[in-house]
Amino acid sequence: MRYYSFSEIGMLIGMAIGGAIASIGILATGSALFLGFGAICTAAGIITGSMFDKKH
Repeated sequence: MRYYSFSEIGMLIGMAIGGAIASIGILATGSALFLGFGAICTAAGIITGSMFDKKH
């Protein structure tokens, strides 16, 4: 079984949360600016995961 790094797990969680919020925001408002929110959540997940990788 392959063990995933914290960066990979953080990216997955960030994409899931950001994608869900961005989808709801786009459907509610029709504004594509919510795509940036999904990208910010993905980047935050990668950064947080890489910080955990450095500690372990």
